[in-house]
This record gives sequence, C-alpha cells and structure tokens, in this order.
Amino acid sequence: MVVRQKRSKRKQQSDILDYALTFLSTGLIQGIGIVTGVLTARLLGPAGKGDLATVFWLPGLMTAAGILALPQAVAFEVSRHPEHDAMLTAAGFWLGLILGMIEAAILYPVIPYILGPNKQYLVSISRWFLLYLPIAFSGLTLLGIDQGRQAFGRYNLLRLLPAVFYIVGILLLWWLQEANVITIVLSNLLAQLVASWIRASIAGKKLLPYSAPLWVEAGKRVLKRGVMFHLPTLASVILMRADMPILIRMVSAEEIGYYSVAMSIAMGQIGIATSLVLVNFPKVASHTSSQAAVNVLLRQFRLAQPGVVGMALTIALVTPWVIRYFFGAAFLPAILPAYILIVALGLRGLNQILDNGLRGMGYGVPGTIANMTGLVILAIGGFVLTRWYGITGMAIAVLLAQIAVLGTLVLFCHEKLFAEWGSFWGINRRTLYFLISKLRSEVSPNAKR
Repeated sequence: MVVRQKRSKRKQQSDILDYALTFLSTGLIQGIGIVTGVLTARLLGPAGKGDLATVFWLPGLMTAAGILALPQAVAFEVSRHPEHDAMLTAAGFWLGLILGMIEAAILYPVIPYILGPNKQYLVSISRWFLLYLPIAFSGLTLLGIDQGRQAFGRYNLLRLLPAVFYIVGILLLWWLQEANVITIVLSNLLAQLVASWIRASIAGKKLLPYSAPLWVEAGKRVLKRGVMFHLPTLASVILMRADMPILIRMVSAEEIGYYSVAMSIAMGQIGIATSLVLVNFPKVASHTSSQAAVNVLLRQFRLAQPGVVGMALTIALVTPWVIRYFFGAAFLPAILPAYILIVALGLRGLNQILDNGLRGMGYGVPGTIANMTGLVILAIGGFVLTRWYGITGMAIAVLLAQIAVLGTLVLFCHEKLFAEWGSFWGINRRTLYFLISKLRSEVSPNAKR
C-alpha cells in the first residue's frame, strides 16, 4: 500500500513537471513569436509584413496539413509500443523526409498560380522556401517520438530551438542592416535546418533501418495511424489557414499586414491549450478504458477554460498598447480585428483539446466533421463579410467558424460518449473534488509524519 502511494505521488509529480515544462516552452515560443512579429513589422513595414506572411503561408499550411499526422502517429505508436522505439524512429524520420520532398516537388511548378497575378514578384523566394517542407517534416516527426516517450524535458528543449535560432537570425540581419523579405525568409529556413539537424544527431544510429522487414512493418503502422489522424488534422489546419487565400485574392498587401499582426496577437493565448494537448494526448492514448479517457479529457477541458478566458482578457486589455508602441502607429487598423480574433482563437484552443482528446481515444470522424463544418462557414462568411467589412469581416467569419466547431464536438461527446451537459463547463463539482483529492494526497503524508 505504501509503495503504491509512493508510486502514485511520483507519477503526480512527474505529470505536474511535464505540464510545467510544456507551459514554459510554449510560453517562450509564443513570446519569441510576438517579438519576431514586432521586429519584422518594424523592419519591413505593412507591405513587407504582408509579403512575408504570403511567403510563409503555403509551407506553413503544408507543414501542418500535408504531413499526414506523422508526428502524432509516431507519438501514439511509441506510447503504446515503447519496445519498438528504434524502428519507429527510423520509419518516422524517413517517411517525413520523403513526404516533404514529394510535396515540395509537386508545389514548385504551381506556386505562380497559387500566388495570383498581383504577387508574382514573390515566386522565386516562395519556391526556395519549399525546402522547408522536408526539413520540417523529418524534424517534427522525430519530436513526435519524444512526445510519445513522454520525454517532455528533451521534447520541449528541442521544439524551442527553431524559434531561438530564427530570432537570432533576425537580430543579426538588423545589426547588419540587411533585413528584407528574402533574407528573413532564408533566416527562417536556416533556423529550421539547424534545429532538425540537432534532433537527427541525437537520434544517431536509430535513423538507420538496420532490419528491412521490421522497418517496413513499422512504416506501415505509422502510415496507417497517420491516415487515421490525418483527416481531422487536415480539416483543422485548413480551417485555421483558409483565411489567407481569401485575403490574398481580395485585399491589399497592407491589409494583409494588419491582419497578420492581429492574428499574431490573438495567437499569444493558445499556449495553455497547446500545452494541455501536447502532454495530454499520449496520456489519453495510453488508457485502455474509454470511460477513464473521457473523464481525463473532460477534466482537462474544464480546467483549461478559466486559463483561456483569463489569458484572452489580458491580451485584449494590452492589445491597443502593444500595437501602438511595439508594432507602430501604422498598424492601428489591426486593433478591431485583433479583438475578434482573440475570442475566436480562445475557442479554437478549447476545440483542440476536445478534438485531440477524441483522437487519442481512436475517434477521428468527429473532429473531421466539426472542422469541415467550420470550414464551410468560414469560406462562405469569409467571401461575403470580407467584401463588406474587409479584414474585420474575415475576423468575424473565423469566430463564427470556431463556434460551429465547438458546438459539433460538444454534441458528439454528449450523444455518443454520454457526457452530461454540465460536465463540459467551468470548474464544476467533479473538478473541485479532483483538485481537493490531489491536495489531500500531497498534504496527508506530511500530516501523518
């Protein structure tokens, strides 16, 4: 009994450390993202900022949507089958590298058509930036191995490196007075290359598929699991990125620059939900009892809500000050879209907790349906509202889409998993009992002594 209590306490402490490290690294990444956003806005101005967002848009979309959910697939497989770690590492790395090369080759000739007639001067640098795909795919899949192992110390350190290298590159370009769209894009590419090389160096000989039959078997398992997770992931990413192609076609580079600033500010709050998703996914996936997995998922969903609301309010309060004094007075038109996107991104964070938790339980269809519903609303609302209200209309369309996603996921959990309506919202009685029991488990051993 005493041994079991000690093991339970060690596990609780380990879980707390995992969440703390992930919150910290996510916060640092978000903070660096804000700083790089401010720096690029100051160095490039509204038009240059819009061009930079245009170049980054497609590879960013493909990194999330075209990777076939390989990082999440290897994380799932390693959490279930840690004894196959070496084979899964090799299979994941090479599948990611090959897939990225194939997608870059396919996109290369169609870049001019994607950018449209008004952005042809960005074709050359956009084609160079396609190298980002094989580099990022292989590196992110290796990070998925660390996530599946629940080795969150190394995982969080390594996922922080690209952001650190990128901001160092921007500061160096600023010092050299060589900052422009092309040099900043190449700096981002180099940052990802160095970070992925470090992760691959750590893996070392594990990247070599020394047993062909075992490697093929591991590759099949990863691909099968990746395809299962791919549709909800793809739908979610397309929903999040579908605003840019509409804006590229309908508004000016300056307005895209305003919108990108508003979005970067709104994104500052999603660290809480992202951290819960990253840590919780392998923990939910390792549960064999569906009821236990549902309880864990709903508890995390409730616990995230006060943090998301508090962070959203904080960011909303400082938004005018941040835009005026950090990005510059030229970006003041971004204030109203930023307010709307702050609410929309808060809802998206909660949606991600439900969607990824359901994926960890083996349910891929609900997330697909929910995000496709949101995509339809965004596409229709985006074209109509952007024509009427510009980038503010697009922000409203994003908000309506996220409301639809949340409603669909909650309805599935209620109807199919028999979750009570009251179990979704706030810190309710069950959550309080859980927190009290955790506190008692920490305090009672000291009291006995």
